[in-house]
Amino acid sequence: MGSGKSVVGKRLSRILKREYVDMDKVIEERTGMSIRDIFSVYGEDYFRRKEKELLREIGGEGGKVVATGGGVVISEENWEILKKGITIYLKISSEEAWKRLKEVEDRPLLLDKDRKKRIESLLQERKSFYEKANFIVSSEGRSIEDVVEEIIGIIQNERN
Repeated sequence: MGSGKSVVGKRLSRILKREYVDMDKVIEERTGMSIRDIFSVYGEDYFRRKEKELLREIGGEGGKVVATGGGVVISEENWEILKKGITIYLKISSEEAWKRLKEVEDRPLLLDKDRKKRIESLLQERKSFYEKANFIVSSEGRSIEDVVEEIIGIIQNERN
């Protein structure tokens, strides 16, 4: 959360002329509910099932730039699909995540009294999953253009 997946993904898709999919946005569109409301009404397990269904659907199509939700990686079944493509972990520190997310109200997993501690906890819990990605790219303290340029270099090297 807060690493820049959406903004980097959009820019990358434009440059590469590939379809962009923001999984959270697609789930919101299909359910007619915000992620926060989905969590509130149906719970996290329901949301994770919707994520898995969507990932199965788009994972078989290939050639897309996909911004997954931060929790997609906690499922081994999801990793089987993710590994069919190039996976990139946009890494930021918990301190940077907190700076970027301290004011947002649409992240149900962060609706906690101590948001900073919750962010630290989530990043620690998910660290080993995030590090399964093919590549790790730091997005902390860098421009979007710089991050996108690095990712394009990675993709070009993978093609060769």
